[in-house]
Amino acid sequence: MAQQPGDIRLGNTVMLGAISDHLSFPAEVLERCALKRFASKKAELIELKRRAFAAGRAAAEDAAKAEATADAR
Repeated sequence: MAQQPGDIRLGNTVMLGAISDHLSFPAEVLERCALKRFASKKAELIELKRRAFAAGRAAAEDAAKAEATADAR
């Protein structure tokens, strides 16, 4: 999945996105903190990290929906 946003090194950011809805604080807080760490880097890197975080969230949501569908059967 990390290769989709453009760099395999984004794997940790994908994982942060995937767990973000299971924490005791809003996903937006985690995303903001993760991006803040790289604020002094190129805007291009920040955008890649933003997309990686979103990809992780989307994958976790898709997995939860698939599990709910399977459980309903």
